[in-house]
Amino acid sequence: MSRDAEQVVYEEDLHIFKEDIQKEKLLKDMKDGTMQSIVYRLMIDGKPVYHTLRLIFEKADSMMYEDKKSLKELL
Repeated sequence: MSRDAEQVVYEEDLHIFKEDIQKEKLLKDMKDGTMQSIVYRLMIDGKPVYHTLRLIFEKADSMMYEDKKSLKELL
């Protein structure tokens, strides 16, 4: 966990950054296809403000890559 997190994350929520928001855990959750919604507080102007981080994994359609269409063509 970075020193930046320790300075801006509400003290009682620091465990979230130590446990829930770790690269290995997030990658595993994505492989398992689970959606995560993590609520934590940041200290802004000396007051705790709630924030939500959502992890959503969506598999891309393989046809999109096979046809090599540009984003403009898909829209």
